[in-house]
Amino acid sequence: MESIHQVVAEIINKILDIDITQGLTPSLAEMKQHADELIREVAKHKLEALDQALVDNRKLRRGWIVEHKDVPRSLLTGHGLLQYKRRYYRNGKTGQRRYLVDDLAGIEKYERIEVGLTAQLCEAAVDNSYAKSSKLCSGGEVSRQTVMSKTRNVHSCTLK
Repeated sequence: MESIHQVVAEIINKILDIDITQGLTPSLAEMKQHADELIREVAKHKLEALDQALVDNRKLRRGWIVEHKDVPRSLLTGHGLLQYKRRYYRNGKTGQRRYLVDDLAGIEKYERIEVGLTAQLCEAAVDNSYAKSSKLCSGGEVSRQTVMSKTRNVHSCTLK
């Protein structure tokens, strides 16, 4: 596995190698793609480092036993698809099972879309169609149906 410093250096070199004579607009778009890649890689590294810290320090996970390791997780964010691996834990006393890293990072179980992206989609859906909201916020990666259900879920939460 490459260190985070190597990954960051590679991405920065890609950004520096962009030929700005091809036009400012396409150059900026390419830079944004690389910046999004950088953000995803740093987030992946931090999540996996937190997972490793939990394994290395038993005091942080008192009572929790590793049941599975390297369980993959994909989460669509405003910066693209974030993919990382984490460990699945079981509590020795209660038998409860969970991904401690996801809990610490505030990632809801079964959610495939990050909370920030969900908020952007709902905000965009106020003034646009569901399809256009998806295209604006996620490049069309989220279906119209998902935008609709997320928007309705936010609306029903505010009514209670």
